[in-house]
Amino acid sequence: MKRNVLLLVLAIVLTLSVLSCGTNSKITNPVTADTIGAAIGTPETFDLVTWNIENFPLHNPETTNLLKTLIPNLKVDCIAVDEIASTSSLASLMSQIPDWSYLIASSGMVTQE
Repeated sequence: MKRNVLLLVLAIVLTLSVLSCGTNSKITNPVTADTIGAAIGTPETFDLVTWNIENFPLHNPETTNLLKTLIPNLKVDCIAVDEIASTSSLASLMSQIPDWSYLIASSGMVTQE
C-alpha cells in the first residue's frame, strides 16, 4: 500500500514538473505602458530597474521593437541590464529611444558610448 502511494505521489510530481516547463516563443508588443501597467516610475523618486534581458537580442527584431516601446513607457530613471550578447544591437536600440543614453560595464570597468 505504501509503495503504491509513493509511486502515485512520484508520478504526480514528475508530471507536474514536466508540464510546468516550457518557453514563450511568441513576443507580443504592448499597446502602451498604461494599458499593460508598465509605468512604474514616479517624478518624485529615483527609480532604478535591474533587468536580465537574457542574451539580447534573442528574438530580433521582435525583442528590439518591444524594448523600443517598453523602455520609455516604464518611466524610470535608470535601467541596469545584463546578458547583452551584442553591444552593437544595444547601441542600435538605444539610438532609437529619445532622451536615453547608456554605459557598458565589463569586469567592473565602465565604458561610455
